[in-house]
Amino acid sequence: MDEYISKQKVLDYLNGYLHSLGEGGADTLLFDRGQRRALINSIQDILAVKAADVQLVKHGKWEETHISLVKYIPEDEKEEGHSFYMAELKCSCCKRYNAVTFALVLNKPDFCQFCGARMDGDAEWLQKLL
Repeated sequence: MDEYISKQKVLDYLNGYLHSLGEGGADTLLFDRGQRRALINSIQDILAVKAADVQLVKHGKWEETHISLVKYIPEDEKEEGHSFYMAELKCSCCKRYNAVTFALVLNKPDFCQFCGARMDGDAEWLQKLL
């Protein structure tokens, strides 16, 4: 899986490092002209790279409301009826209800069809990293 980083953050870091070296004097002894040129070339190379078209993934969870016990009764009386639970599912990100108002509690969609949020339990640990 590819990892994406902020191009601007890398450039800011490298530019800050380059400017901290100064234009000459004692710093030049520690960081010779060839290394300085290599750093400038690296910055130019990063500027030339086309940015990837990525989008931040939203993480959410389905909020179950109006939970109901439903009794299935077959049309032909040869089969035995059974009961199951159904719930109305609401996205924790956009607060919109799933288009299929009632869905089996055990068969929840992996993504919200409206905002695209990944339904993996809010992933609060990931939000703290960003």
